[in-house]
Amino acid sequence: MTTVLSGMGLSPIDNQGVLIDRTMRVLYVNIKFNQLVAIAVEPKSSNGRLYFTSPKLFHYDEIVKLIEAHCLNLLIKGIRLRPDVLASDQALNKKYKADPCKAVLKRQQRYKLIESLVENIGDHALLFDEQTRDEMIDKHISELEESGNISVLKKYIQQLFYQFFAEGSSSNALTPYFATRGGRGKERLQKNKLGRRNAPTKAGITGHQGFLMSDDDKKICGFAYRNYLVWGTTCSHALRKMWANFYSFEEQDDSGKTQSKLLPKNLRPSRSQFERWGAKESGQQAWKKEFNKQQLARLDRALLGKANDHIVSVGQVGAIDSTTTDTEFVSVTDRLKRIGLATRMPVVDSLYGYIPGFYMGLEAPSAATVKLALLHAMSDKTEWLKFLGLVDMNPDDWLPIRFGNHIGDNTDSRNQIIMQELNDDGTGLKYVPTSRSDMNAIVESAHHSLHRLIDHLLPGTTRGKRLQRGDERPDLSARMTLIEGIRETTKAIHFHNTVPIDIPITLEIRQELVEKGLIINRLNLTKLAIQKGNLHVSLISREQAIATLATPIKGTFTAKGVKLHRTDREERAFIEPIRYLSKHPAMIAKFQEAKTNRRVAPTHHDATFLYSPYQPYEIWYQDIHTGEIFNLELDSPDNEWFEYTIPDYLAAMQQDAAYRHLVDDVKQQQHVSFESELETTLDAIEIKYAEAAGKSAAIPKSKIACEKKNNRKNEKSLMSFATTKTSTRDQPAIPPPQVQYTPLPNKQQGQNVLDRLISGGLK
Repeated sequence: MTTVLSGMGLSPIDNQGVLIDRTMRVLYVNIKFNQLVAIAVEPKSSNGRLYFTSPKLFHYDEIVKLIEAHCLNLLIKGIRLRPDVLASDQALNKKYKADPCKAVLKRQQRYKLIESLVENIGDHALLFDEQTRDEMIDKHISELEESGNISVLKKYIQQLFYQFFAEGSSSNALTPYFATRGGRGKERLQKNKLGRRNAPTKAGITGHQGFLMSDDDKKICGFAYRNYLVWGTTCSHALRKMWANFYSFEEQDDSGKTQSKLLPKNLRPSRSQFERWGAKESGQQAWKKEFNKQQLARLDRALLGKANDHIVSVGQVGAIDSTTTDTEFVSVTDRLKRIGLATRMPVVDSLYGYIPGFYMGLEAPSAATVKLALLHAMSDKTEWLKFLGLVDMNPDDWLPIRFGNHIGDNTDSRNQIIMQELNDDGTGLKYVPTSRSDMNAIVESAHHSLHRLIDHLLPGTTRGKRLQRGDERPDLSARMTLIEGIRETTKAIHFHNTVPIDIPITLEIRQELVEKGLIINRLNLTKLAIQKGNLHVSLISREQAIATLATPIKGTFTAKGVKLHRTDREERAFIEPIRYLSKHPAMIAKFQEAKTNRRVAPTHHDATFLYSPYQPYEIWYQDIHTGEIFNLELDSPDNEWFEYTIPDYLAAMQQDAAYRHLVDDVKQQQHVSFESELETTLDAIEIKYAEAAGKSAAIPKSKIACEKKNNRKNEKSLMSFATTKTSTRDQPAIPPPQVQYTPLPNKQQGQNVLDRLISGGLK
């Protein structure tokens, strides 16, 4: 059963009402006597004059039947009043820029005329009856005339009663309709050019007044503003295109060529007219024309909340995105060599903006760099901080976090590898629309924070701006190596996580942090959420994280450890300066097999290892049969190995190869000089030997080896004597006496002539 109460509204549906054809306000209901009184809310207009109609009496049951038959709408919440009726005196004074304004004075004056009749709400029912209302109005007018000598028309008082009840039965209901007066929102017809006079008119030259805009001209400006002034063009270009298409004429010169010429300035719209009427007729604001659709969708919108309003737990959503560092770096092998900008990819927890990990390196954003960033976010940072030399930084300040969902843009994280592997790991992935990085605001804010904290303070900074004429090139002031940049970025992220932040202090934060003497920062807030059980997903094992997210690289088991293959070459070559060792029995067995089992193909001992290019202090090997992951530690001949990354080792090898190429020429030159001197010495020795042989009888070959032992003893005795003999440097050298070799007589009989000739016995 429908119940109608006073104060509700009645409105017809599609003009189907017979009893009620306009929206009306219910003033009085008496179900016992089957009565319902209502009055039209909006005034009628006649010859520019507004007037209200009197209340009408209806049968209550008929109105209910019309409502149930869907011929009338029952407005349960009532009818909204005019803005001027709802406004206070101060609001109206501010609106009409007067104190007091005419509208306030007018409604106060009107209410005083009927105040004595309407101030008693119990008498309102008497005013709804036409006969009683007329008697009361007549009596009231006579009292006004007697008390204040005021002459008031009865129709005027009736209109005040009708307006009072139609617009809410309050003193503000008598506010006049000043808002509909005047030319507000109406276009004034121009008969003469408005505005300042141009220079010819000021000089007294007639016929050169400014252009007077017609309705067609305004439409042309709107068309040109909408279609010619597009993103990437200037207002001047659009204006000239409109002049050429709509305010020009064809003229033929003396040579017969047709040329297009513009109408005189006073016969075409000016730029100010084009901007004014173009924006109005096209309905497009000028500042919006400077942006494309994607940029406009980002800027021209209301911000009804924050990006983390729906986040309730740690690890619920991890925001990830890559950007270039605003800092140029130099090579670790030669600080005079510039290597350009690096790529940084932080992983940010959406609850409080805590950064549990990041990736920073020279590789362009890809599936590998995304996985390395996620691996770093869920890994323990103790060994990593030792590698960076940050022994004073507490590893407990770096919380390992695994995320249940990730949000990214359409660049580095949108590829089939990431989609497949994160899906297999049970991690959700969501992408923001193209060119809408503002929808990933949490990580974008982290980018800006890191740029301000560290990038813009380092030598070689670009300050995030394009190089303009006159600016000093940032690479000229570059001084830091990449590993130094990673070290300073780590300090900046630690500062970002531990610095006090200004947020509303809730009762829980006050009890758990403030009263316990803890600082309100992202680290403590994240720890508090984890302690309260607000953790979206638990951590997976380190082995599973490494197997899923670490970067694979080829390597070879050798007798001296594991040698990684170079990633900058297609052919099989080792990163020679470093090797990786492990004392695990399974790894020692691999090394021993590589030493002993050499009768196999060169690739027999090759395997796939897992590593992080910018954490070279360790790699991992996963046994394909058992699934066990073995950790191998770096062994490098360089004492400054902690300043190197894998790309730095590759750069060092290239530099060493260039050095060896240049040094090889020096080596060969020295080798040639050495061999030339040796050959000269040997020639001189050969001459001396020939001279000695010429002065002595020929020695049989069979006797040379026989007397070698005796000659060696004599030589040793001479050498011993020479070590004890006094120096004879200043004495003249006396050549030793020539001792002629006399062979011993042969005891054998029957020597032939040839033997006797050789032995010297034949004269």
